[in-house]
Amino acid sequence: MREDPDKKPKEDGDVTRHTFADGEDIERAKRVPGTIFMEEVDLSHPLAYGLGQTTLPVFRSGKLLLELTDSPYQTPLVYAEEPLAAGYLPEGEADRVARQAAAVVAPLGKGRVIAMTDDLVFRGYWFGSMRLLGNTVF
Repeated sequence: MREDPDKKPKEDGDVTRHTFADGEDIERAKRVPGTIFMEEVDLSHPLAYGLGQTTLPVFRSGKLLLELTDSPYQTPLVYAEEPLAAGYLPEGEADRVARQAAAVVAPLGKGRVIAMTDDLVFRGYWFGSMRLLGNTVF
């Protein structure tokens, strides 16, 4: 294992410790259990073809976030400034998610890789974002 020469060693007070037995309860409290978030859509992007509104509600259930790209054209979906539309969020989660990438399009060879954080057709009844999924596939 290589040490980063610029990284400072941690002091005793820098790390919050918890027992292993409490870990599951602590991590479960941080999850986003089936919350509806609002995303802002770039309607000029090919992934948004056929969508008529600049906002889109999506079902979110995990903690995963994507990094914003260096290119302003490769992030067709971002979470709204106030992303929570319905459901429960752990404290500080809305601030962590606000204005972060919800979809990133990255060139790879002669094609594109599309990464998304949310379930666009949750349980088959989440129709608002179904067109976005179809555009992603094709």
